[in-house]
Amino acid sequence: MKSKIVAFELEARGKEAQIRNLNEQLKALRANLDSAQNEVRILRDREGQWDKSKIQLESKIRDDDGEAQRIKVLMSTFENEKQVCIITIACRCSYFRREILRIAYWLT
Repeated sequence: MKSKIVAFELEARGKEAQIRNLNEQLKALRANLDSAQNEVRILRDREGQWDKSKIQLESKIRDDDGEAQRIKVLMSTFENEKQVCIITIACRCSYFRREILRIAYWLT
């Protein structure tokens, strides 16, 4: 009978040790879960910030593309006006040369 009681007590101590061990594992798992949930929260916040930044950058790219297109149009217009001015100056120079030659001819 005494040996049965000792065996029962040993078994109970073993089970208590297992319960303590399982409780420690449970605490560690809860701590890991809390840490993981914290990391998920942080990552979601960062993802939200990245999404906002992405939207802002895409908007800026569209604005910059529009500005680049506007500059190209202005440069093209400038080149066209420059060509018109060059042609106009050339024509006027030609006209003035003819006039100078005509006046010089009359003066002689």
